[in-house]
Amino acid sequence: MKILDACYLSITNIKKNKIKFLKNILLISFSLSILIISSIATNSINNVINKNIRYNLSHRSIYVRNHELINQENLMMNLENINHISKVITQEEYSVSVDVNSVGKQQTSGSLSLIGSNNSIYPPILAGRKIEANERNVCIIPKKFKLKNTEDFSENIIDGEKLLGKEIEIVYYNYDYSKNYPERVNTIVEKYTVVGIYDQDLNMGEYNECYINFEDVLKIQNEILKNSNYSNTYSSVIAIVDNAENVNNVLNELEKKGYDVHLRSTPNTKLVSTIEVICIVFSVCVMLIAISNIIINTIKSAEERKNELGLLKAFGYNNGTLWKLVITESIITAIISFILSCLLSMILVLILYTIIKNSNSELERITIVIKYNIFIVVFFIAFVILLFINGIVNYNIIKKATILKNIKN
Repeated sequence: MKILDACYLSITNIKKNKIKFLKNILLISFSLSILIISSIATNSINNVINKNIRYNLSHRSIYVRNHELINQENLMMNLENINHISKVITQEEYSVSVDVNSVGKQQTSGSLSLIGSNNSIYPPILAGRKIEANERNVCIIPKKFKLKNTEDFSENIIDGEKLLGKEIEIVYYNYDYSKNYPERVNTIVEKYTVVGIYDQDLNMGEYNECYINFEDVLKIQNEILKNSNYSNTYSSVIAIVDNAENVNNVLNELEKKGYDVHLRSTPNTKLVSTIEVICIVFSVCVMLIAISNIIINTIKSAEERKNELGLLKAFGYNNGTLWKLVITESIITAIISFILSCLLSMILVLILYTIIKNSNSELERITIVIKYNIFIVVFFIAFVILLFINGIVNYNIIKKATILKNIKN
């Protein structure tokens, strides 16, 4: 039998049983689309987590507790001699929050989070340059720059590249800590020149996070705490690892040396695993329901085809030819189910994409990641399931079907 003849007979049979056929493809398409969506969801969340781990300074910053009350200076020197530790700083050098008076000579209000940086520790630069060694009163700002506490998000985003070479005027305060509540006694105003731009979506940072010299951060913190009784002599220090891939090795090394350590920020990888398990379990349950219904429908259809198969045998078609019909029907059903599952998945993805792009700033930064190997897997699953079901159900019917038996009945 020619392939075209097999396709014609298969399509004719499908038309005769179109209601059962539609039920079958809808059931299997729905379960397959869940598999596709679950893959896209887990890949997208993994992408966010990987960007956080690879590019966000917070995920390679390790708190090291000074449990033996060693002099802090000696502790920092000891830690800096450990492989892959790029810099060791006090907590006061890590970050500080300040208010803003103006951006590029334009009066405004809001706050910035200033994070310590130097010529080896900085986010990937999009435009401009990094902070040079010992360079003071300069900063690297986000591509999408926005002060915190401004009311409307979209209307207050500034293109960071337009601020290259311009100044941001910050303000912070001295306090009198002798009162029941600290009171401002002095206002300090400084200007920082924008020398570099980074992509906050790449490291999933905040829109108001700017990087300045570690020494500038420490200077601001010292001014803020100037009149307090605060002492950091024996407090924890922060060890910054040179690369995200080396974080676990450094943690193990520090623990071997007897230090109490923990990461400043750890990714929630359990969330991805949980979502993946839920999606897979749900998809498998739907798939089992679909397979059960398809088997029932296929058995009914096969019983009704006894006369047809017996007649074909009478015309000289052998068992091999009849199997070609069964395989052809399986392939046609698999292809249609696969196409429908892809369409359903893409519609859901487009809806999800629209929701993300019209949501708040955090969700907007999520990139939908589609790995096309999932579509190959899905087609393979559809083909194997349908071929297996049709093969099992039709085995005895093809083997025993004769026109004489059907006439007698």
